[in-house]
Amino acid sequence: MPPSQLVGRIGEVAALQAAFEDALAGRCRAVLLAGAPGVTTHNLTFQPGAETPDALRRGSGEGLWVTSMFGPSLNANTGDWSVGVSGFWFEKGELAYPVNEITVAGNLIDIYQRIVPASDLEIRGSSNAPSLLVDGLAIAGA
Repeated sequence: MPPSQLVGRIGEVAALQAAFEDALAGRCRAVLLAGAPGVTTHNLTFQPGAETPDALRRGSGEGLWVTSMFGPSLNANTGDWSVGVSGFWFEKGELAYPVNEITVAGNLIDIYQRIVPASDLEIRGSSNAPSLLVDGLAIAGA
């Protein structure tokens, strides 16, 4: 399955990607910010994939089905990201038991390259995404 694509401000996404590549290569330009720095999205939507969330789960075998996230942390210099989650552990594609206070972690650059979207996109506001499958994340907790 091909990687997902972001739909929306394509030109702005390309400019941001070029800026990240310049920063990684040490070719940074000065940036003047007016007001508090921050990142936000407007009219950003992930394109849906072809498979249902159930089909993606069955194809994965075992893993963590996240239903809520809390307390995210991001190192903006390295892209290292972690978040507390709750949800269900699944085995052989079937929900096995609930989990709570689990930490999921990874590097956003790596995560973005491995996202597989499901087909369940529902447009509800200015930022929308279907269920997403990401492999290779670190999972810790009880």
